[in-house]
Amino acid sequence: MRVLPVMLLLVGSSGVLSGQSDVGKQTKSPFSITISTESPVVKSGSELSIKIHLTNTSSQDMVVSGAYFEGTDASYQVAVRDSKGNLAKREQSGPGGPVSGHWQRHTLKAGESTDSVTKVNGEYDISRPGQYVIQLSRPISANPDDGVVKSNKITVTVTP
Repeated sequence: MRVLPVMLLLVGSSGVLSGQSDVGKQTKSPFSITISTESPVVKSGSELSIKIHLTNTSSQDMVVSGAYFEGTDASYQVAVRDSKGNLAKREQSGPGGPVSGHWQRHTLKAGESTDSVTKVNGEYDISRPGQYVIQLSRPISANPDDGVVKSNKITVTVTP
């Protein structure tokens, strides 16, 4: 379940842009997200990790928070679609046991970037051979009215 990580993210990211109160009125996103993967082809059952490059495109400092659980960065919403455009099946959450994770928070100055990695197949079942299109999004702030910033889309082929 991602309820706890999302709650932690919202508590820790209230005010993604420090000192800016009219984020929702912006015409330009305060940051950009570019994703990539080591290889566009992976074997079924292999771990699939996505590299994330986040850049502060605003003229102000930006506080970046990340909540990492079992290799997945809960600061991002992941959408994985099959070749027909349907959302891939979500993984079943395991038995309620201990979850390992950590929290990171740092400031990006205007124009600075940061890189991270998130695991995709912990959240989605991509064990079936085929092509999958992956896109990440991240809330602009804790206020849902401010919207989200979406990454580019990448295609990954899963082979038997």
